[in-house]
Amino acid sequence: MVGYRAVAAAEQSGSAVVVASAARHLEDAMTHHGQAPAAVVFAAATARRLQDGLLERCPDVLLVRATLVSITSCASVYQ
Repeated sequence: MVGYRAVAAAEQSGSAVVVASAARHLEDAMTHHGQAPAAVVFAAATARRLQDGLLERCPDVLLVRATLVSITSCASVYQ
């Protein structure tokens, strides 16, 4: 899946914002491909792992984390 490569490349960037954005796209793809439970686990783990890096950035970056949490909530409906 292309999303996994995007997340791996984002990890190499060292930017929490880039990682969160790539992760959001992967979570969306996972949900649409019938992998909602795995998407929920991935979204929650990503949000927890990136929390400190995102909080250190400007307030606009909090929107990315909120998106990850929102996806976690929505995807849990599919379980």
